[in-house]
Amino acid sequence: MIEWMQGIAAHVATLGVPIFLVLYLLVNMLPVPSWPLTVAAGAMFGFAKGVAIALSMNFLGSVGAFLVSRYLLKREVQKIIKRHPRLKAVDDAMREGGWKAVTLLQMSPAVPFGLQNYFLGASKVKTSSYLRGTAICGIPSAMVYVGAGAGARWVSTMDSGAKWAGLAAGLAATVALSVWIGRIARRRLQGSQPPATG
Repeated sequence: MIEWMQGIAAHVATLGVPIFLVLYLLVNMLPVPSWPLTVAAGAMFGFAKGVAIALSMNFLGSVGAFLVSRYLLKREVQKIIKRHPRLKAVDDAMREGGWKAVTLLQMSPAVPFGLQNYFLGASKVKTSSYLRGTAICGIPSAMVYVGAGAGARWVSTMDSGAKWAGLAAGLAATVALSVWIGRIARRRLQGSQPPATG
């Protein structure tokens, strides 16, 4: 795992910083996982600078996808939302919940990873609420993945036993944190949904 992280960072580093930043921005606009580049940012730039870069690129890419959905794809995405009662219920809760609902949705598995920004762009949420919620929810994941990349260099200097023990503990903590946040977000989101009528 450590060698794999270092391999990603080394390969991305050969592209040069400007190309890396452009690639990172574009990937964050697409409905695909961007965490490998976030890990690479930590390995390349260290924790503090890596978090700053990750937060900037994630935010700008997410806003780009949101705007594309809101002004170019809204009609098509709304058709998809209307065909799925669960998505429709979440959509109805977005305007009332504001930035808190945006934050919870982006930390919840209620909408598949990478599609949240397109869903939110076509939803009833206000742009100001989206911007605030997106800025807040990006912090925990950026710190976790950048920390994994930045820590890989430090862990690589340890002896074999300590290296694997440290990596196992870090991965266990990351999984536990993700599950815990996901459960809280899902429970609170479900509580904010309007009751079904019929």
